[in-house]
Amino acid sequence: MNDSLKRKLDLGLETLGVAASDAQRNAMLELVERLVHWSTKVNLTSIREPAAIIERHLFDSLTLSSRIHGARVLDIGTGGGFPGLPLAIVRPDVEFVLLDAVAKKIRFVTQMAAELGLDNVTGLHARLPEYRADRLFSTVTARAYATLDGIVSDCEHLLADGGRILAMKGRSPEDELAALDETWQTTVVALEVPELDEQRHVVVLEKRR
Repeated sequence: MNDSLKRKLDLGLETLGVAASDAQRNAMLELVERLVHWSTKVNLTSIREPAAIIERHLFDSLTLSSRIHGARVLDIGTGGGFPGLPLAIVRPDVEFVLLDAVAKKIRFVTQMAAELGLDNVTGLHARLPEYRADRLFSTVTARAYATLDGIVSDCEHLLADGGRILAMKGRSPEDELAALDETWQTTVVALEVPELDEQRHVVVLEKRR
């Protein structure tokens, strides 16, 4: 990776307020490089420019780093590993399970976890509605997975008591919010993604007590 990409990463992390060691920064840059390489053979992302991947995938994912709740996270529909892999890099104290129904995507996730030394990552090839876990999750992350009611329907059985779902969206999804069961308490937070001039939001869903 060239110096301009390193500077872009450093400035973005500073803007996000995400602390990262040199080793973690190098891991992020290696992830971007490997994603570009794999995407020439496997359809992991339509974005192939490293600078755009840093903005649209890496920075976007890291907006959730301070919103992770608890020590066990399930990333549903992880695709090429977003937001799970960047979050796992900066949150080594948290266990991440990255799930996707497409085997080739999980092969990439598993390979990257091994290459980057991410002992806190498990890649899982499964269909979410059918997946049953030995231990429930304190946080579920979803990025471009489904509508809010679809997310809740598919993963509610995997959420621990007091857990939360972090659903990433573009515009604030007012119609989806209105369609949710009233047992869910929702908070919509506008996200500021460095160098990305687009609306981004996260919907935080928690069961009403």
